[in-house]
Amino acid sequence: MDKSNMRRYPFILLAILLISLAGCDGGGNNQPNPYTGSQGLYMEFHQSSPPAYVNPGKSFRIIIYLSNYGASDITSGRLYLTNIIDDDISIEGGKTKPFTLYGRSVQIPQGEKKVFTWDARATTKETNIISKVGAAADYGYATNAVTAICIDPTRDTDLGTNKIGKPCTMPKEISLTDQGAPVAVKRIVTDIDPEAKQLILTIGVENVGGGYVSAGTIDNSNLGFLDSEVRLAGQPIRCESSRIALVEDRGEIVCTASYASETAYTTTLQINLNYIYRQNLSPRDIEIRKTTLIPQ
Repeated sequence: MDKSNMRRYPFILLAILLISLAGCDGGGNNQPNPYTGSQGLYMEFHQSSPPAYVNPGKSFRIIIYLSNYGASDITSGRLYLTNIIDDDISIEGGKTKPFTLYGRSVQIPQGEKKVFTWDARATTKETNIISKVGAAADYGYATNAVTAICIDPTRDTDLGTNKIGKPCTMPKEISLTDQGAPVAVKRIVTDIDPEAKQLILTIGVENVGGGYVSAGTIDNSNLGFLDSEVRLAGQPIRCESSRIALVEDRGEIVCTASYASETAYTTTLQINLNYIYRQNLSPRDIEIRKTTLIPQ
């Protein structure tokens, strides 16, 4: 199966990955887990491009390195130059470049990396000035969180002696580590309604990457929201909404599902988040320095 086909089945791949990791005895298997960490896209300027100073009327280059340090592929991204005053610096071919980048995987442990270059020119000035060049990127990204969950219909009604011998213990809250993306599922609060025979899940998510989250597409997005899909034992479950609002980078959604047994059992909970992420690269100063000729 090639990489493009593998990306069509994120939940299945995640479940297989977690099972394989859980079965490792720690000896001899050093394959990295892509679904860790809080980064998606990483951006940086070349060390000397753009330069710290340039003479009026002279050409120079702006070079930016992009790396996908997360587990999701970027199939629709845009890289922008920002903070540029057109009267100071002209850019050949426009300030925007589209990009795609494979995420981290067993095949690409560090994620894909690319270099983007712009040709620029400092305009003629009669005095020395300091201008700026920054950058920003918008890209579609996904968070895939998978965890085992114990469902015990009698958790809140059993006496202490009745809890002995159960196949699993259902916690009131599950805490998760980051999942290789700038937005993470951080906690799952569990509750049981024995009369309705329903499992109630309150799922908490956080923006952990330092950027800005939007729902929708790059061309039509809704700032401060993201889209979600929740599955239990591989089947979609009902949630109050598929869209989660973030307030101060945190949000939650409540989902319910009918449980399949009158006794405790373990199954798999899968949470997929989709969003547009925007992050900025701090601008650099460029001094347009008029050359002073020294008489010979």
